[in-house]
Amino acid sequence: MPRNMIACITLRPSYPAWPWAVEELDRTAWRCLHSGSLKLVQRTTERDGRPVLDTQGILGFWVDTRFVIESWVRVDHLPPATQLLWFGVEIAYWRSEVEWWTQNPDAWQQAYAPFTDHVKNPRTHREALRQARQEVDHALRRAWAFAACHRLSVGQDVLNAGIQFAPCSVQMALL
Repeated sequence: MPRNMIACITLRPSYPAWPWAVEELDRTAWRCLHSGSLKLVQRTTERDGRPVLDTQGILGFWVDTRFVIESWVRVDHLPPATQLLWFGVEIAYWRSEVEWWTQNPDAWQQAYAPFTDHVKNPRTHREALRQARQEVDHALRRAWAFAACHRLSVGQDVLNAGIQFAPCSVQMALL
């Protein structure tokens, strides 16, 4: 096990307490720190009777007497303008996926060949690339709809999230 993972596991009991009880988090919205993806949670109960947050998969876990959530941020209590910025994280993530699949056309074969019984299947790579592009479009549409609902404008920081501009194109744009 990597040393940083062991440190993370041993530090879990010392994580700061939340300002909410697990019971108060039913029907709340959370964003992933890495991908910006949105999850709406429901409070359910584990077999041992302790409450957990379910998102079609458990959002956190119990460490001793504390419920711990890692890599997720609660966003439903934030001002709408701040929530809108999280769409930029999601858009940037999916654009990086599009770029990665575009630059690595054989990645699917290399990653999944040991686990599949078929020879190279170009459809799987195209499917992954198509899905990533589709997710960018969906995230942009959700950002526009959220902004319209809250009478906000979608800023360039959200619209251009994840786009890498070449230095010459930026200079050309400034002229």
